[in-house]
Amino acid sequence: MTPTPSVASVSAAVTEMQPDWDLANTLIGGTRAMRHAGAKYLPKFPAEDDEDWKRRLGASVLFPAFKRTVSTLAAKPFSRPVTLSDDTPERLKTWLEDIDLQGRKLAIFAADLLEDALGPGIAGILVEYPRADGVRTRADEAAAGLRPYWIHIKSSQFLGWRAQRLDGTWKLTQLRFMESVDVDDGPWGTKSIDQVRVLTPGRWETYRESETAKDEWALHDAGETSLKVVPFIPIYGERTGFMTGKSPLLEVAHLNVKHWQSQSDQDNLLHLARVPILVATGTPLDFEFKIGSASAIKLGDPNADMKFVEHSGAAINAGRQSLEDLKEEMRQAGAELLVIQPGKKTATQVGAEESVGMCSLAKIAETLEDALDAAMQLTADWVGEKSGGSVTLFKDFGVAPLAEITAQLLIDIAKSGRISDETLRAEMKRRGVLSADVDEAEEVERLAKQPPDDPNPSGIPAA
Repeated sequence: MTPTPSVASVSAAVTEMQPDWDLANTLIGGTRAMRHAGAKYLPKFPAEDDEDWKRRLGASVLFPAFKRTVSTLAAKPFSRPVTLSDDTPERLKTWLEDIDLQGRKLAIFAADLLEDALGPGIAGILVEYPRADGVRTRADEAAAGLRPYWIHIKSSQFLGWRAQRLDGTWKLTQLRFMESVDVDDGPWGTKSIDQVRVLTPGRWETYRESETAKDEWALHDAGETSLKVVPFIPIYGERTGFMTGKSPLLEVAHLNVKHWQSQSDQDNLLHLARVPILVATGTPLDFEFKIGSASAIKLGDPNADMKFVEHSGAAINAGRQSLEDLKEEMRQAGAELLVIQPGKKTATQVGAEESVGMCSLAKIAETLEDALDAAMQLTADWVGEKSGGSVTLFKDFGVAPLAEITAQLLIDIAKSGRISDETLRAEMKRRGVLSADVDEAEEVERLAKQPPDDPNPSGIPAA
């Protein structure tokens, strides 16, 4: 008999995304987190005993390619100041200087959100308002120091949700997530306990696990809100559906795990190769000897031999090159998010002649802008402001595809006479700039028939 789901049950959609979340969060956690994951990301060799594996695990160190890529890319949209629209209310501008009541400005809060979108692949903003018992007017609100604030909800907190299409768009009708709260523990201490928060339009509830019965959750607190929506905005790295997404850097994460395993193999091989093995041949089976600066070994049999055997080193060099290749693959995979993709134009790029598209990171930054705008509007709704304004992030950080950059370089080299026209056309075809169907002999023939360029196309006599 299938057990009845509890308020803390994890939905099927969350269960499907969790392996990728775990992978991303473990890599971001660094060497300590990877060691803690144990055999999940560093399996034992077939004939390796537990003690040898534990020593190898304890000596393994993570090359933080995934974490560095995430943090570097997440910082790009914030390399210039965040711009607020003119219709942003003045008090909201003030609140944005400490938007989470924990000292984070809007830019810092948004950059942390973007790291989650690029890392695990999804995060969100909960626009919260403190309990306001007895507060009736704006003056009461100001006197009590009450105002809306934002909470960063991480992927690992999600339990499940319900949604339905209303007015043509999908909207949350229920959201469940796990949160940690600090409670008093005796006369001096505090302790953290988990509780489930359930949000529905116009209402919130919290549930805590029974101290005597595991997996039994009881209603702890509840209340009404003035908003008739669930005040939560999701942010995606690569959106796969409503409230579902994945990391656009997922392949970098898998390559980083491969590097972690390969680096462990390489370190283990180096350890073995650095210790030569003393081999004795032609000696009795019960032959005993001592090794030391004050010791000598006498071999009675003239055919007996004793020597040190060392590793040739060929496998070590091959392993080192493999690790360097993996680093380059991770760099290239991460840089792909900055490569401009043809045909994907922003509204501001449409009017620019040289604009051919936008990079993937710029697209993600646009979705983050939309999420921040929606959160600002929810903030305004909490306090009765008509408009919450909007934000603009810096997005002009894309780079031209490598093929385009090298194509222009080849043209410049050809003009200088350092390569032939035939080589230039061959390289252009290889980069996809020229069609693969272009025939070299036909092209030479066409060029021979082509009239020379007019040195003075304007027709205006030279002075």
